[in-house]
Amino acid sequence: MKKIYVILAIMFAPIISLGQTIDLSIIEDFDVSAATSCDPGLASCQKQIADLQSLIVVLLQQIIALQLQGEITVVENNDNDDAVLEHETPEYTNQYRNTPSLSSGRKKTFYVRNGEVDIDEDEHAYYREIIRLVQEIIPEYILDDFEKIIFINDSREYYAAQVRQSVESYNGRESEEWELYINMDDVTLVSDKKYNQSLQTLVHEAGHTLLTNASQLDFFTQKRDCETLYIDDLRSCAKEDSYYDTLSQFWSDDFIEWTEDYENLFEDDQDEAEEELEEYYQKNKEDFITEYAATSISEDAAETIAYYVTESFPTGLLNLAEEKIVSLFDYAEMRILKNTVQKLLQ
Repeated sequence: MKKIYVILAIMFAPIISLGQTIDLSIIEDFDVSAATSCDPGLASCQKQIADLQSLIVVLLQQIIALQLQGEITVVENNDNDDAVLEHETPEYTNQYRNTPSLSSGRKKTFYVRNGEVDIDEDEHAYYREIIRLVQEIIPEYILDDFEKIIFINDSREYYAAQVRQSVESYNGRESEEWELYINMDDVTLVSDKKYNQSLQTLVHEAGHTLLTNASQLDFFTQKRDCETLYIDDLRSCAKEDSYYDTLSQFWSDDFIEWTEDYENLFEDDQDEAEEELEEYYQKNKEDFITEYAATSISEDAAETIAYYVTESFPTGLLNLAEEKIVSLFDYAEMRILKNTVQKLLQ
């Protein structure tokens, strides 16, 4: 335990010297001396020690967050100081907050070529703004594999947005192709609140692309040959140190079995499946960021990414859901995405 405190002291020094602060209110009601003097061999002390370890992780997490705020800075070179980006003008904002009319069941498709979306400047500002957000949050190396961004307007659809991936293997070479579907009935920009909710939805879908691309998975792998996490519906094996590999430590066999039962039930009876989901989530609320995260490992991973990117860091003693968020700190790609999205939030 003493070694841990030495590390904390060393890490606090540069933060304080820079005039930055951390939230120490989380330790006001915690008896640190009792936990440090406790005998680890006693069962009564094990919870105190575990809570102290979690507390230390939270403090370290806040320090890392402060350090990242100083490390990740977006610098834009602009020769014209008077220039104003289109999305910052009131006229443009008013335009994209009026959702364009699109008959139910009809689609509006924009094609992607070499990572660039083919959209004219005279298209409705709603389409241009959504596509701008997509291009901001989906990394270029993934956007290169996109073929279409498709808008629909259908209140009967259960999804606000979704990504669809197809992978082909030809003579040992694999190629990916992505499509993004956006339901305009749910993804709206009519207010700052709706704008941020829609952005979070898009980040969730971007999370799926980050989770399941070729840098993360070995496609068309036999389960017997997978030494990490095997994802049955994708017929893929998570690469070592991938997001799935890291998050797999938080998924018990019971949870995986539950998701399989839920998927089968959802296909037979959606109403009953939703009731079962609500009951399961209430029993395991501290394990998941949202109720939807409890539906599958892929949705839990995507929801964890979306929360990490768009929300504040956890501030209390860590539960399982927050431990998942903390595990994403190790990835530079995630830190950059969070920095990008924080600048987009209104």
